[in-house]
Amino acid sequence: MRTRTLVAMLMAFGLALTACGSSGAPSDQAATGEPEEVEVTLDEFKIEMAQTRFEAGTPYRFVVTNNGEVAHEFMLMPPVEPGATDMEEMDEMAVAMVENEELTPGATVEKTVTFPDPGEGSLEAACHLPGHYEEGMKLPIEVTG
Repeated sequence: MRTRTLVAMLMAFGLALTACGSSGAPSDQAATGEPEEVEVTLDEFKIEMAQTRFEAGTPYRFVVTNNGEVAHEFMLMPPVEPGATDMEEMDEMAVAMVENEELTPGATVEKTVTFPDPGEGSLEAACHLPGHYEEGMKLPIEVTG
């Protein structure tokens, strides 16, 4: 009798673990709490990113490499019209930022980001150094809830 009870409990526990394991987590890293790595390459004048769709509340480790010949910055923020706001206001709006002093030619910087709930609007990865954004250094990204 005890053996049957123990076997039944183990089976129920196994089913519960199986149900929990099928939560739809995007990766093993997310399931373990480790940030999901996202490769980002900056160049004159473009941004390439391994993925552009992210889930709010999930941590991501952006590995940003400047393959260009000049310094760049990396900002994750709502899109803004060039000249519509100053850099201080843009810094406040940014979800994440790596400054140009850190992203000199050949440099690689890691930045861990957990996106807040998406709310209304969209975000983009961008470089807002003078002339860079206008030359195309922007990439739309999507954050889902």
